[in-house]
Amino acid sequence: MGWSICMSSDRIVKAVSTEGVSQIKKQLIERKKGDAGGVDHTHITEPHGNLLIKGQEKVIEGQNNNFIIMGRDRPGDGQDGYGGAGHTHASSIRLIAGLHGRDVKETNIKKDGDKVVEERLFLQPSPSKDAATFYMSQKTDIDSAFNISTGGRYGAPQGRSAILAKADCIRLVGRESLKLVTKTENKNSLKGPIRGKPGIELIAGNDTTNMQPLVKGKNLIEALDQTLDVVNQLSNVVEYLAIAVQAGATGMIPSPTPLGGIGIGAFPGKIVGAPIAITYSTMAMSYLATFKMNQEIQKLKNKYSEDKLVSRHNMTN
Repeated sequence: MGWSICMSSDRIVKAVSTEGVSQIKKQLIERKKGDAGGVDHTHITEPHGNLLIKGQEKVIEGQNNNFIIMGRDRPGDGQDGYGGAGHTHASSIRLIAGLHGRDVKETNIKKDGDKVVEERLFLQPSPSKDAATFYMSQKTDIDSAFNISTGGRYGAPQGRSAILAKADCIRLVGRESLKLVTKTENKNSLKGPIRGKPGIELIAGNDTTNMQPLVKGKNLIEALDQTLDVVNQLSNVVEYLAIAVQAGATGMIPSPTPLGGIGIGAFPGKIVGAPIAITYSTMAMSYLATFKMNQEIQKLKNKYSEDKLVSRHNMTN
């Protein structure tokens, strides 16, 4: 018997398991020991859930715990959705590969006095347990039905058409390109207006406690370049300040004079004590540097408002 490893959790699971199979099926296994046992896609004995079908639902059922359910909105896990509430315009299609996943059971075993009774167990679709599912509904509360965090900018839509794919791993592959697009029309499926520009939220770990706007790359680069220019100008001021301090120590008082926006011109002054000259130079140059830096920073603030650096529509944590 083989084994497979679930890499994300380092859990080792059996490649072939009959856990959850009814006792009758297990007896049949003993009688058919000579079959191919599933090799080359031949018949294999494995647990196959008994799907609880409601009302007018139409079901295409495979032989390996897989189903296609066509009916009205019914999220599962006890939630009857808009279909169960009798709403119209709530059609739905659901694909399931692995009803209840590794928790699938065909029967419940109960004791009736000295007897052991095996009762057939019926299972509802489960957003939390189904191994892989694709759910499409004309009217549903998709986020609350599938326990998706609603703390982002766009909250939890209610009574909207929705499509959801859920599995351990999902891949979207475009050979030439891949686009995530919102608002291709001005009205939704209910003919209601779509206001503004709905964005995209990237949520890791189903946690929306620290959602922030995505950064606009080109604008950020331009802002950083401008900031570096200001820092370079400040470094020039600091360099001139050092020269002024050194000159002051020799008895010459430098006079701060703008040269090309930032800088000083050293004019001869009267000879005084070195401490007084140093103090005077430091105060003058510090004032000039602070004044010029404040000017430049204010220019950057005016030029790069928040909307220019970060997206107003797209968020991530």
